[in-house]
Amino acid sequence: MADGTSESSKLDTRATRNMVRTKVLHCCGSPVSKYYSMISVHYCRQMLAGASDDDTKASFDFVFAVILPGGAWCLVNDLDQATIDDADKLSHGEALTALVAGEFDVCVPHMFCWPGYTRARWKHRPGCATARATLTSWG
Repeated sequence: MADGTSESSKLDTRATRNMVRTKVLHCCGSPVSKYYSMISVHYCRQMLAGASDDDTKASFDFVFAVILPGGAWCLVNDLDQATIDDADKLSHGEALTALVAGEFDVCVPHMFCWPGYTRARWKHRPGCATARATLTSWG
């Protein structure tokens, strides 16, 4: 090739890059509103349906933080209602501890309620594999 790299080395680089999956935390629900919680989870489910092709599944590992009306959290690997209902319910502090331990690369908020827009602040330190959640209390 003109740039000095072979086509096979470019393919090898792409294959190696795809072996490491990006850990994505999707945050949805609402601590204050059943209506906004249902809309948020529905929106996140629709995103998931549109991101379920083989390339996306090979590149990303999705985890969902669902914040329930009343403020309890659950961390789940799918958004089936039965999964959410059966998941362990975590306090705010327990959820933050689990989020930090999860070492997520990125967080995508899907929240529509006022606290979801204003109090959820996600910060990722460049060069570090751990995404740190900095959230104020919902109260």
